[in-house]
Amino acid sequence: MSAPAAAVDYPLRQITVIVPFAPGGPTDTVARIISAQMAKSLGQKVAIENVVGAGGTLAASLASRAAADGYTLIAGHMANTERLNVAHAGVGSVSYVSCLVLHRQLGVKPTGVPFGGMGPAMAALIAGEVDYMCDQIVNAVPHINSGKIKAYAIAMPTRSPSLPNVPTTAEAGLPGFQARAWIAMFAPKGTPPSLVALLNAAASRALDDRAVRDTLQALGAVIPAPEQRTPQALADLVASEIDRLTPLLWQAANATGGHDQPWK
Repeated sequence: MSAPAAAVDYPLRQITVIVPFAPGGPTDTVARIISAQMAKSLGQKVAIENVVGAGGTLAASLASRAAADGYTLIAGHMANTERLNVAHAGVGSVSYVSCLVLHRQLGVKPTGVPFGGMGPAMAALIAGEVDYMCDQIVNAVPHINSGKIKAYAIAMPTRSPSLPNVPTTAEAGLPGFQARAWIAMFAPKGTPPSLVALLNAAASRALDDRAVRDTLQALGAVIPAPEQRTPQALADLVASEIDRLTPLLWQAANATGGHDQPWK
């Protein structure tokens, strides 16, 4: 008698149907038609949530981690992820490595499209020439806020104050995907230590300037603490990044598959 009784109490709130493709496509159209009719018979709103990326794997991952209470569904079909195009700024770049980590966790191998920088890559994304990319927040915030592109997750432990409505990867169902990007200034080898110290002090003062901090933080940048701004701290960071990323890049360089050369 308990099972029928439980069924009578459902649904008590809105049901969400995740569609792993953009609005306007066949899957989206069919899902909306059926969902509208379901809403009538169930007596509750049935909302469509379009989650695009990685050939439906992102949507499937999100749906698989939802509570098994009947309020989250997913509509879709068999996909071919190799037809997806991911933009990056060249093999070894932050955008390349970040998405490489993502693809390894998702088990997908999309086609890489290299650009001369993330500026041109962003233009291609906005124009619909590529499907997605992994980008640094300072490049993405203006276009996200303008509605030209959509952010699905931030690969950091906490949400960004500049994008408070964008969930972290952990909240979006990918707790293992974390990525960080940093920018530093380098001088040629052999530059006198006195000049390095002078330049370092000038850069540090710039980071302490209120207008500079406000501008960078509005774009989502995190200002390093004073102890993280020294030449030695930067040298240690570079060494640790080489140790962390070299094995991953080596594996990517020796991988095989039916994809374009950037991913082989």
